[in-house]
Amino acid sequence: MARILLSVMAAIVFGINGVTLTASDEEGIKFAQSDSLLAVDSQQLLKIIRDSKSELTLLNFWATWCKPCLDEFPDIVTLSREYKSDDLSVIFVSADFENNLPAVRQFINKQQLTYVTYYKSESDNIFINALNPEWSGALPATFIYDATGRLLDFWVGKRTLEELKKVVGKYLNVTPKL
Repeated sequence: MARILLSVMAAIVFGINGVTLTASDEEGIKFAQSDSLLAVDSQQLLKIIRDSKSELTLLNFWATWCKPCLDEFPDIVTLSREYKSDDLSVIFVSADFENNLPAVRQFINKQQLTYVTYYKSESDNIFINALNPEWSGALPATFIYDATGRLLDFWVGKRTLEELKKVVGKYLNVTPKL
């Protein structure tokens, strides 16, 4: 319980980019060794997206073994910082296995993230089918949701920062910050 309170307090002080920490151990989210990396299943993730207070949520699936993911990740972090005032929330979910979580933590710490990130806690097929049955499971995969949790856009593969800004700008109805 103390760990939950610390996570919530950190979220209030440092912000979690539009993601609200409403889950607790009783609701089934397992806390990893670091409060900045939480296990999440597809239904919990969809609830986090629906409960987001942001106008737009960008969800990115990545893994430490995926070179395009590692190349794209810093651009999405930059995007999240530049568009935070425009009501963009970014959620990262690692597709790494639990035995690789130390590498995940090390990578996200290098990115200096100030909000919670997640790793999937159920099978690939369940995750894929819950988010978009048309998704092959290939990485990186990015999903864009509106304020109600409705899927607006989805793609597989790395995008440049400029491409990401154009997509986000279109959905937020703002001029891309190029």
